[in-house]
Amino acid sequence: MRGYRWLIFAGILVLSGSAWADEKCKSAPLFKGVPTGAAAFDSREEAPAGEVKILNFGDELIVSGGEGGFKAVTLWAEDKCGLWLQESRGGSYLEKKVELHAPTYRFVKSRKDGSYEVEALGQRFQIKAIFPGRFEVTLLTAIGSYEGE
Repeated sequence: MRGYRWLIFAGILVLSGSAWADEKCKSAPLFKGVPTGAAAFDSREEAPAGEVKILNFGDELIVSGGEGGFKAVTLWAEDKCGLWLQESRGGSYLEKKVELHAPTYRFVKSRKDGSYEVEALGQRFQIKAIFPGRFEVTLLTAIGSYEGE
């Protein structure tokens, strides 16, 4: 009977630990970094699969925009949850009232090798940390030529 009590207690500890981790990953950490100002991948500009860029926290990973509105995904932070991305969007500038939206945040868990595979705005990327806050970003899917809206 004593062994069962220990097993139940251990199960409660595991469940409470995972609940704590889930609660911890509900909001993005504070931004700490220095953007380089490097140009993001642009969904309207051709780029071959395998193209590499060096980006920092605060740099836009990929942008998309035109008559229908604008979207951007930014490298935000890294913590025990994974790599955090900030997603922002705004309405079309052809409208009388431009609609802006508060950014949202999501994280991607690291793979076994410590890199991240990210899908953003219809494109896939492999992201590897090369220094704290600095990343080698490889485009995994080619961006085709822009045909207009």
